[in-house]
Amino acid sequence: MDKQWYESARLTEEGRFAIPSTISTVFLEADAPQLYTRPIFYKVQEEILACCYDMRITDIGPLIDGIKTYQMKDVKMNDKWFEVKISQYHAECSCKKFVMCGILCRHAFCALNQFEVVKIPRNLVLNRWSRIAEHAPSSKFLGVFDDFGKVDNVSLKVTNIWFNFQKTMNKAGVDIDKLSHVEKTVKQLGSDLGDDSVLTKKAQLQEMMGPQPTEEIVIRAPNQCKKKGLGLKRFFSHREKAIMELNNRGSKKVATAEVTTIKVATAEVEIELADED
Repeated sequence: MDKQWYESARLTEEGRFAIPSTISTVFLEADAPQLYTRPIFYKVQEEILACCYDMRITDIGPLIDGIKTYQMKDVKMNDKWFEVKISQYHAECSCKKFVMCGILCRHAFCALNQFEVVKIPRNLVLNRWSRIAEHAPSSKFLGVFDDFGKVDNVSLKVTNIWFNFQKTMNKAGVDIDKLSHVEKTVKQLGSDLGDDSVLTKKAQLQEMMGPQPTEEIVIRAPNQCKKKGLGLKRFFSHREKAIMELNNRGSKKVATAEVTTIKVATAEVEIELADED
C-alpha cells in the first residue's frame, strides 16, 4: 500500500507542477507547457510536430491590415488544400478544428511559425484546457463584434488581465496584509468602474445571435389519429376479424335452418288443407 500511495503522490505532483519536455526547437512548443494541461499538451505537441514535417506551404498572400493568408497542403491527407488567415494575435483555418474541439490545428501552427509568432495567442487558449482553469473566467460572454481586430484586442486584453491578476495573487501568497491590500484595491477598482450590468440568459443570446422575430402563435385543434379506439371507425385486429367471421358463419347456418323449418311446416299445412278439400 505504501508503494501505491507513493506512486499516486508522485503522479499527482508531476501532473500539477512538473513541465513536460519538448522535442522540437519551435518556440510555440516551448510556450505550450506553460498554458495547457499535460494531456492536452501532448495533443498540441503532436500538432506542432506535424506542422514541421507534414505541411507544404504553396502560396503566401500579401499582408493586409495585419492579416496574412497562407495556402498549404497536408501530405498525410492526400495533398488536401487548406487556407489559414494569420494575424499577430489570431489564427483561423479552413479545417475548423479549433471551432470543433478548441485546439489549434497543425495548419495554424505552421502559419504562426512562418509568421514568426513565438508565443501561442492567448485568446486561442480555452479556459477548460489551461493549467490555471480554476482562476480564469469560465462563463464570460464578450459579445459579438463586426470588427475582426477589435475581437482580437478585447480577447487578448481579458486574458492578459487574468494572467496578471493570478501573478499578483501568487505574490501575495498567504500574507494577510498583502491579501488585504489586494482586496482593498479590487474593491476600490470595482467602485471606480461603477455598477455592473448583469445580462440575463435571453439578453446574452440576443447579444450573440441577434433578436429573434416575434410571430403570432396560433393554436389549432389537433388532427384525429386513426388508431384503435379513436375516430368514427376503429381498426380491428386480425384476431377480432377471425372471431367476427366465425360468428357470421354460425349465424348464417342458424338462419338457413330456421328458413328450412318454416318451409317444411308450410308445406305440411298446405297438404292438410288439400286433403280436407
